[in-house]
Amino acid sequence: MDKNSLILDIKNDLNSIKKQVEVTLAKLAVLESMIELDKKLGVSVAEPAPVAEPVEAPVVAPVEECRDNACIVRDAEPEPIAEPIETPIAEPAPVAEPVAAPVAAPVAEPVEAPIEEPVEESRDNARIVRNLMSVISLGDKFRFRHDLFSDDNDLFKETIEILNTLEDFTKAVDFLDEKFGWDPEDATVVYFYDIIKPKF
Repeated sequence: MDKNSLILDIKNDLNSIKKQVEVTLAKLAVLESMIELDKKLGVSVAEPAPVAEPVEAPVVAPVEECRDNACIVRDAEPEPIAEPIETPIAEPAPVAEPVAAPVAAPVAEPVEAPIEEPVEESRDNARIVRNLMSVISLGDKFRFRHDLFSDDNDLFKETIEILNTLEDFTKAVDFLDEKFGWDPEDATVVYFYDIIKPKF
């Protein structure tokens, strides 16, 4: 065997040993994490009970019976051998999986399809909006409800219904300012006012 092939064999052996060590370390890490989890959960793994060793039958000596000066040797009947009592092996207690506190995902409330009310045209062909819900897009409804109405769909609807009854934009702004006290420079508030303004 030449020097190069010997070096190659040694490298292959080292790689094989390295892989075995990596596998063993990975198994050890898994075992340590399982033990750590058992400690956290307060579960102790019961050790298996010692297995009862088999009891050997006692050696029975022959019994001599003597009658009229004649002795008869008989094998004594062996006593029944007591069966070894098996100690049940305690099964380890089931490991209770940690129950994570449920995270309440925000439930999207069903959005009713807006009832399209007819849009009338005035004499100068400017659009007159009768129902503000019909001009607010679905995305804007989610944005307004989240940013301005604290995700309260009923409050959002009631406010739009009240705004539908008003005929003056200034009154609408006064009503909203009195009820909610929004920051007039907030981008969402400004956008909301821009959406509702064409109705007035």
